[in-house]
Amino acid sequence: MNQQTILTKYAQLLGDGEGKRTNGMAIFAGMGRKKSIKKEEFNDLPNCFNADETMKGRWAEHFGNGNPIIVELGCGKGDLALGLAQAHPEINYIGVDIKATRMWTGARRALEEGTENLAFLRCDIHGISSYFAPGELDGIWITFPDPFPRKKQTKNRMVNERFLIQYARILKPPGQIWFKSDNNSFFEYALEHFEALNAAQIFDIKVQAQTRDLHASDLKNADNGITTDFERRFLDIGKTINYMQFLIQAGPQIEDFPLDEKVSLDPTEKAPRLRH
Repeated sequence: MNQQTILTKYAQLLGDGEGKRTNGMAIFAGMGRKKSIKKEEFNDLPNCFNADETMKGRWAEHFGNGNPIIVELGCGKGDLALGLAQAHPEINYIGVDIKATRMWTGARRALEEGTENLAFLRCDIHGISSYFAPGELDGIWITFPDPFPRKKQTKNRMVNERFLIQYARILKPPGQIWFKSDNNSFFEYALEHFEALNAAQIFDIKVQAQTRDLHASDLKNADNGITTDFERRFLDIGKTINYMQFLIQAGPQIEDFPLDEKVSLDPTEKAPRLRH
């Protein structure tokens, strides 16, 4: 069944008559146009960068100052990045995501509200070190990444060493990282994997604080209490939020990277189906 057939059949579910089917197809066409417009606008917005590797080592130039730079990976609509930027005008923030249409929302809000210390970068986070020079960043937020639960997907988890080695490279040592996840199994994997990496002396990771229920914890503060769009939906259905902050730097056996410890997560813990 080709894509057009699938769309037609789905549109037919929206009504019984020919007219309603036409309206159903018009909905798909309208959605496509809106996404296309957002993508085009994203490329034209002065606070947005689309996979621009020429910015590597030049982010201070964009912001026009030498203030610290903190990145949010998987920023979505930019709620956290925008909230942090507005709370800390003395710090520059960059929201990073693969979806320009998501970041368009935060980018437009930042411009409308005069938040000049916030930028957005569309890129594949697998190659994040292509966009930042060694030691260019002062901190990284990792917010609700895909847990990739299957064993063969281990290398795609954003707390796997393939990502950690890039974080350690682009952060000023020791690198500061804040991590939020709704997935308990993923959070436990992160803690256990950090122990294994420390034992192998590939990294020196120091967990500064952690909790399985951030919003009921004494660790909650004005910064980590800022909620993302997905986080609010998780809270609405009663899920607790795991939170950790840690420092990372390369260990004496960094050349032994990667550890290649493939681990499957709890298959019964499925993420709720949330619409973007």
